[in-house]
Amino acid sequence: MKYVISFGTVPGYGSNDGSVVAEKVAEDLKNILFKIQEKTEVYPSGVLSLGKAIYSTEWGCPIGGEDIFVYSGSHNPEFSDIEKWQDAVLLLAKEIKSHFKQSTVTIDWIESKITYLKD
Repeated sequence: MKYVISFGTVPGYGSNDGSVVAEKVAEDLKNILFKIQEKTEVYPSGVLSLGKAIYSTEWGCPIGGEDIFVYSGSHNPEFSDIEKWQDAVLLLAKEIKSHFKQSTVTIDWIESKITYLKD
């Protein structure tokens, strides 16, 4: 199972205020993840990428698209069971939504198979 969380960092619609700094968002996300781990004993690690959300200007999309981040990761059964992991990811998305003052955040759940190579 894989998750993809897409979220903005500027409250509201209609503008990109130039304040999006990947390192700051990554540090904020790391702090949120530590809180999730304390509450659930699961740390949903993943990859953070910068992107653009493209939607109708009638809905408030700024010219050139809205600056967003995409955080994605996969469930590794060696570290947690699937139910606890999914609950932790859902809690993560809720915390992201609150922290960045977003009206919406999306999670895509994707069936996948992981191969975990280790020494």
